[in-house]
Amino acid sequence: MCDARRRRSPRPCPGPGRGNGEKREERTGRAVHRERRGPRRPRETSGSRSVWVFGDTIFRLPGSSTPRMISNSFAWTRDLDARDGIDFVFPATPGGAPESFLPDSDSERAYAEAHAGDHCSVEPCGARFALWPAALVADPSRARMLVFYGKISAGVGLFNFTSAGDSIAVWKDFDTPPDRGPAAAPMMFTRVNELYGNAAVVEGDDLYVYGCGAGKPYTRPCRVARVPLGDALDRSRWVYYAGGGWSSSPSDAVPVLDADDVLSVAYDAYLSSYLAVYAPPLTNHVMMRTSKRPEGPWSDATTAFAAKAPSELWVYDAHAHPEYERDGGRVEYVTYSRTTGGGAGEIRLVRVELCGS
Repeated sequence: MCDARRRRSPRPCPGPGRGNGEKREERTGRAVHRERRGPRRPRETSGSRSVWVFGDTIFRLPGSSTPRMISNSFAWTRDLDARDGIDFVFPATPGGAPESFLPDSDSERAYAEAHAGDHCSVEPCGARFALWPAALVADPSRARMLVFYGKISAGVGLFNFTSAGDSIAVWKDFDTPPDRGPAAAPMMFTRVNELYGNAAVVEGDDLYVYGCGAGKPYTRPCRVARVPLGDALDRSRWVYYAGGGWSSSPSDAVPVLDADDVLSVAYDAYLSSYLAVYAPPLTNHVMMRTSKRPEGPWSDATTAFAAKAPSELWVYDAHAHPEYERDGGRVEYVTYSRTTGGGAGEIRLVRVELCGS
């Protein structure tokens, strides 16, 4: 951790179902969507929509029982009051498939076609590249949203994938896909444990970006980098928190908190602190930490609530959605994903009341 001094942990208010279980829950996704990477915490640049992005998305076309999959999709809503659940629009193609959020390049499409099916033209059959959206950052002064994403080399079978790097796409028009840049442009981050984009938060003119990789068994230590928001696409402007200060070398970065590779970090005015929310690997609990600064020191983790147990494995993709907070951050709305059986899953919405010290 970055500092031996620890902040006091945040507390959910005591009471039935508060801190020990879901106080209130609503299904916010459709069962036909099973996300390997769950919804992230974006807001469209105009502030009029909340846009939720997803990784691997399983679906069935109308009239078909055959499951299909695309590597990313999205939904949006103008319903910014979560007290009675959230209604979404799921963009779809004319044929009824979910619409992809991030576009494949010509070479990625050609790779998928060559490896498609049981009798593919190039072995191994079923291999593909996947684009998994991560943190989204509104930059209204430049009329854009920054879309962090990971490129994944995926084989056949569960969890058979490796990172091909992380990068940033730019989204300027809600009706057109984000721009990933020139087809030949390299990914911004490619080295293991030097990947960034799992979560991000803006403070003043600076963007803080978290990179959470594998640590000791079943842990996800997160590092943090900083860059002027206007220069986020320029790697030479990035610096990395090295414990006592900031370094221009990503290899100097140190972990600032243990969390998960899906998490949220946002400022909560009620706590006068940054609030991190996540579900640790191999658990059915959703956790919180706080810090006065994006780089820490972060508090010890405390349990926000015990999630509803999934049909298999554990819950995942937990994070808060500050566009839905109420009472100045005293009430946060948190989502997480869980399997429900038969290859289906759902996203659950939980209201969490926070108590001051």
